Amino acid sequence: MNFMTDKLFVDMNILIYAYDRHAGAKHQQAAELIRQIWENGGGVLSTQVLQEFYVNVTQKIPKPISFATARGLIDAYRAWQVEVNTRRNRAPGVRVPGAASAVVLGRHDRGLSSTGRSRRAVDRRPERRPIHRRR
Repeated sequence: MNFMTDKLFVDMNILIYAYDRHAGAKHQQAAELIRQIWENGGGVLSTQVLQEFYVNVTQKIPKPISFATARGLIDAYRAWQVEVNTRRNRAPGVRVPGAASAVVLGRHDRGLSSTGRSRRAVDRRPERRPIHRRR
C-alpha cells in the first residue's frame, strides 16, 4: 500500500488499541499504524467509529482516559476525512449515545451535549468506583 496516494479507513479497534496501553503488541502495532497515517495524511474515519472510540476509551478499556482528553483526540481526528453516518446509511437498530454524538459532531464546542444539557453537567458524571460492601 502506498500511503502517499491511498487513503486508509481506520476501524474503531485500531483507534482503541492505539490508546490502550494494556493491549500489548496490538497497542504497539496500532500506534505505529496511526503514526504512519498521520505522517502521510491519508486517514478516513466515520462518525460511528469516532463515537464508539469515545465511549470505549473513556469507559471500557482497563485504564480509561479522561473525557477532556478523548474530546481533544476526536477534535484532532476531525482533521482526517470523516464520513458522516446518517440514519439512512446506519445499520438498523444501532443506537448512538448522546454524549458521544455531541463530541463527534462538535456540539461540545458550544458547551452543549446532544441533549442540550450543559457540557459541565455531562462532565460531572461520577467516576466509576468499586462498591465495597460491609460484612
